[in-house]
Amino acid sequence: MGGVKGCPGAPASLGGRGKLRLMCGRYAVEKLDREYIQFMRDAMKAAPKVPKSRYNVAPTQSAPILRIWDGKPKFDDVRWQLYEAWWKDISRGPQINARADKVFTNSMYKHSMAKRRCLVLATGWYEWPKKPKSGLPHFIHKKDSAPVMFAGIWSTYHSDEKKIHQDNFAIITTEAHKIIEPFHDRMPVIINPKDYDTWLDPECRNPLKLSKLLHPYKGRDLEAYTVSTYVNSPKNTGEECVRPSIHAAE
Repeated sequence: MGGVKGCPGAPASLGGRGKLRLMCGRYAVEKLDREYIQFMRDAMKAAPKVPKSRYNVAPTQSAPILRIWDGKPKFDDVRWQLYEAWWKDISRGPQINARADKVFTNSMYKHSMAKRRCLVLATGWYEWPKKPKSGLPHFIHKKDSAPVMFAGIWSTYHSDEKKIHQDNFAIITTEAHKIIEPFHDRMPVIINPKDYDTWLDPECRNPLKLSKLLHPYKGRDLEAYTVSTYVNSPKNTGEECVRPSIHAAE
């Protein structure tokens, strides 16, 4: 996921044709079953609210993240586009992804990484072919369709002049799983449930400890399948986005 070059449906406001091919910024948050909601209540004392499935979450849209708020885990809908509080010029465009190998040192991310980490709820994400117009997009998810939590960072951008006060987030990326390598060399960091507390803890600022949570995903439970170009447009949000393409075998 990530940038916009090679992603046919990328919003023009995000640069449409960048020089670097980053991850295509789309993912899905399908309606959660009761078992998962109860798991989150038991494990994190917070329950996500996903009243309906969202099959095509795109940059600049709000989506559910889990963060520490007033000392407690809390789910909030937050805008996917990171602007740090100290930015004076936001015309250069938001950051939707942050590289795991730079998130501790890059001035754009390090302040949020130190004390404003979050978990981004998802049930899968999309990748497009490396060469535009050379094939169909793919949907990547767990084989059992279980939700995952991406590693994220969040911030609050405030400007009296522009009359903006807005929370926002970015997804942290790492090296790609082998099934994703045909499409991209990076993927979202998937945080292990046993590490949720550590990742969210604003008192934990040890780079060595945190960096160990940002390792590439090695599980054998991911799969990728072809979907139609319906997902290319962020205006299309229906279940057809994740439906296997009838042209997959062509």
